[in-house]
Amino acid sequence: HIGLNSDYKAEEWYQAAQNTDDYIFLLAHSEDAGTSPNLVISIAKRLCSLQDNQKTIGVIRVDANYNGIKAVCDRININEGGGLYIMDSNWNPVYQNSKLPTTITSDEIRSVAASSRYSTQELGGIAFIVNVEIIPSTDWRVIAINSKNQVIKGTNTTLVFNMLLAAGMA
Repeated sequence: HIGLNSDYKAEEWYQAAQNTDDYIFLLAHSEDAGTSPNLVISIAKRLCSLQDNQKTIGVIRVDANYNGIKAVCDRININEGGGLYIMDSNWNPVYQNSKLPTTITSDEIRSVAASSRYSTQELGGIAFIVNVEIIPSTDWRVIAINSKNQVIKGTNTTLVFNMLLAAGMA
C-alpha cells in the first residue's frame, strides 16, 4: 500500500485492530496515493488463522474515498435552520453540513442526538425536530436536525395549496 508508513504496525489503528474482533474506523484523513494526497475513511479488521481463529495473522485495512461519501451527503438539501451530521461512536464528526445558528454548540447537538431517535428539542431557544439513526455495523449516528418553524412553514404552504385546489375543483 502506497500510503502506509513503513512502521505501520506501531500505529494506533493497527494495534487496536489486533486487539478486537470489531471493525476499526479511521476518520477522514489524507493518504498519499502516488501523484497527490486523497481524503479517505479507512476500515481495519483483524485477520485470523483458518486453523485457529484465536491466532492473528495480520490486519487488513481498506480505504474508501471520502469525496464519494461527501458527494452523496452534499446532494441532500439542507434548509436554513437545519443540519446533517454523521458522528462516529466517539462523537467525532465524519461529515457535517450545517445551516444551524452559530450559537448552537457541538455539545448541544451531541446531547439532543444521544437522547432519542426522534424528538422535538429546544436548542438556543429555538424548537428543532431531531432524527437520529444509528448504523449498526459502524455505531455511527446519522443526525438530521430541522427547524420546526421551517417544517411547519412547508406544511402550511401545502395545506393552503390543497384548500385552494379543493375550492377551485368545487
